[in-house]
Amino acid sequence: FDLTHQFHHLFFLGDLNYRVELKSEDIISHAQRGNIHDIYCSDQLRIEKDKKKVFVGFEEAPILFPPTYRFKKGERTMRSYVYIKKKRSGDRINEPSFCDRVLWKSYPGTRINNTSYGCPFDICTSDHSPVFSTFQIGGFKQHATDRTSNAMSNTFIILQRCSAKILTNSKTRFYIEIHSTCFEGVTKTDENEFTEAMDGFLRPQWNTTLEPLAKIR
Repeated sequence: FDLTHQFHHLFFLGDLNYRVELKSEDIISHAQRGNIHDIYCSDQLRIEKDKKKVFVGFEEAPILFPPTYRFKKGERTMRSYVYIKKKRSGDRINEPSFCDRVLWKSYPGTRINNTSYGCPFDICTSDHSPVFSTFQIGGFKQHATDRTSNAMSNTFIILQRCSAKILTNSKTRFYIEIHSTCFEGVTKTDENEFTEAMDGFLRPQWNTTLEPLAKIR
């Protein structure tokens, strides 16, 4: 079960505060020469994602821009990184890093296309440079089924076995109703084939070996 599958598309973006595991001087030297890949190889988020420790299943477009943090406010050049932060407890080193990110995860089979991922260097009111990302997303319908679509006409869910435990002395037979926004209406099975009575409980069972219990279209 994947909790994120309750959404068509899930976006996670902002200052994620991951750093680059290189010396600040080396990062700036790579950035000045346009060697973004050499910086990205030491990016903590990329490393942790590859180990499947964070953001499992999330995607990110290739990073082709320099580190977005930490700049001198009001300036945006490869010489305006300020990686020494003065604090009362002493100097703190903030390596220039890709702190600001956009990641996404989509439900299997949905259509999404990342069309841009960048960083505008004309916005310099913060010590971070903002990032942007744009997407083309395919349309979708509220219900999974479409009676007019040949592609969806052969789509169904099969239930093969089910049992229940019900506190009752009634000898009635039972059926199962399935309610979901994925379906156009309420779907129900046939009545159960067998009921076991024990200790005041009924245990209805649906078990068909030759045919599926129910096909839910």
